[in-house]
Amino acid sequence: MSGAHARFNGYSINRDERLRSKEDIKKIFETGYRTRSGKALARYTIGKERDVPLRFGVAAGKGVGGAVIRNRCKRILREAVRREKIECNIRLAALHRSADIMFIWADEIKSGDRKTNFQKRLLPEILPSVSALLNVVTEKAANT
Repeated sequence: MSGAHARFNGYSINRDERLRSKEDIKKIFETGYRTRSGKALARYTIGKERDVPLRFGVAAGKGVGGAVIRNRCKRILREAVRREKIECNIRLAALHRSADIMFIWADEIKSGDRKTNFQKRLLPEILPSVSALLNVVTEKAANT
C-alpha cells in the first residue's frame, strides 16, 4: 500500500511529467531557449497553462562516457529534478504558464570520478545547477 501511495505524493515523477513524444522534444530543440548552469544544460519552451505545468526529459551525450556512465548521469539528473520540481510547478501554475524542459548532462565524467559512490558525490554538485536552471525557466515564463 505504501508503494501505491508514494506515487501520488508529489515527489515522484509521474508519466504526465515526462517528455515522451518525439515531436515535443524536436520542438524544444528547434524553437526553444537554451541556458547552462554548471554541469547541466537546459533547452526549454514556455507555453500556456495546462494540467501539468512542468514536463521534462533528460539526456547525456556520448562525450560524457560509455553507456553505463551516461545512464548514471541521467539518473542523477532525474533525481535532481524530482527534488526541485515542486517549487517550479507552483510558480508556473501561479503564472498560468507551462514549460517543457530537456536537461542535458554537459560535462565529461573523468575516469577518476567513476569510482564508488559516483551518484552520491555528483548529486550534491548537480542540485544547485538544476535549481538555477528551473529558476531561469520560471523567470522567463514570468517575462513572456
